[in-house]
Amino acid sequence: MKNKIIVKAKTISFSFVTLHNAAYYALQAAQESIDGRFYNCLTAKIFSAFSFEAYLNHLGNSEFQEWAKFEKRFSPRQKLDKLVAKKGYLPDFSKPPFGTLNQIFTFRKKIAHGKTEQIEVEEVQERRLGDKPDLPTTSWEIETTLENATSFVEDSASMIRLLHPIFGYQADAFLTEWKSSWEAKPYTDHS
Repeated sequence: MKNKIIVKAKTISFSFVTLHNAAYYALQAAQESIDGRFYNCLTAKIFSAFSFEAYLNHLGNSEFQEWAKFEKRFSPRQKLDKLVAKKGYLPDFSKPPFGTLNQIFTFRKKIAHGKTEQIEVEEVQERRLGDKPDLPTTSWEIETTLENATSFVEDSASMIRLLHPIFGYQADAFLTEWKSSWEAKPYTDHS
């Protein structure tokens, strides 16, 4: 028999971990099956960007009191620059993982501000008459490959893992999605 209880609980949700897991599992699905690969790669790429920006906001909220005002006005790169300047860290943007940062957020911007596009080509293709030709695609469709998705997921996670100890964290950045504490006691009706 169930009884009424009073529950007092608190949960801290680390959204960057949840978003990273969404990217990771979409990438895993893309690697395992050709069916839906394009969509799984698209999901992995977008959620990699979401995860990294959520991580920057996680750090920003712990490092700067005014972060809530700052986060809405500045790009992920500006956020990263502000954070690493405080710690005296200089990421190497000439190679992965930080070298991928611009690609990640350029791609995210294309998707976030998506629009209908018309692409026209006239070219010679080797086909038999009646075969389906290679049709034109948008730049973001061309960029949505398993190779690029893998790079985005791995590099965004690597950037987070590199920054984590610089900001004083000891445990693996992806150790847990949330921390909760709770207590329960019997409910007594005092009416």
